[in-house]
Amino acid sequence: MLTLDLHKDVDADVAKEGYDVHDLSIQWTPKQVEDLTITAGLENIFDETYASHASYNNSINGYTDFEPGRTVKLTASYLF
Repeated sequence: MLTLDLHKDVDADVAKEGYDVHDLSIQWTPKQVEDLTITAGLENIFDETYASHASYNNSINGYTDFEPGRTVKLTASYLF
């Protein structure tokens, strides 16, 4: 029988600071083009430096994979 220890080699005492990330998005559907939607967004408005829970691996190899800073997005979608 195969057993898996999910806690093996994991440092349970790793402290991670909390963080707040604020995003903003707006969506526009012009009446002139019925099935077109334009979306603009700004993620991490205040450019917070943070590592998400999934990418925080300091206890494994001493390296923290920080998330990207402020991100600006613009998308257009057309339903046909």
